[in-house]
Amino acid sequence: MKYHILPLLFVLFVAVGCGDKVQLRGTITFADDGEPLPFGSVMFESSTHFSQGRIKPDGNYVVGTDHESDGIHPGTYRVTVVGTDLSESRVSGQEGNQTFQEIRMRQIHERYEDANTSGLTVEVDRSTRTFDIQLERAR
Repeated sequence: MKYHILPLLFVLFVAVGCGDKVQLRGTITFADDGEPLPFGSVMFESSTHFSQGRIKPDGNYVVGTDHESDGIHPGTYRVTVVGTDLSESRVSGQEGNQTFQEIRMRQIHERYEDANTSGLTVEVDRSTRTFDIQLERAR
């Protein structure tokens, strides 16, 4: 009797989708000059799953669902990109009476930070290995 449970466990394992992830990676660059987005996150959202990747200084990312870079389940995803704002310190005033001002500069257009406005989607299946993204700079 206990040998009949093994096929049932196998069917449940496949139905739940455990081990059914695809290794997905890509590069995020700016459309105007091909420079990489050096920092931030990319998020993949479907009706049943959420995955994300950390953007490295060279613009590359690897997607993870349960752990960093463990892959993404097949499906259709809306994609969101959040870039880390750059900051710059400026000194103003005269010698002896100087003030420091931090200026934050947005790198990417704000529409990419919302799945409803990003315009980015991807269909992930067993053959999908890369998803490169080109973004507009902030205006």
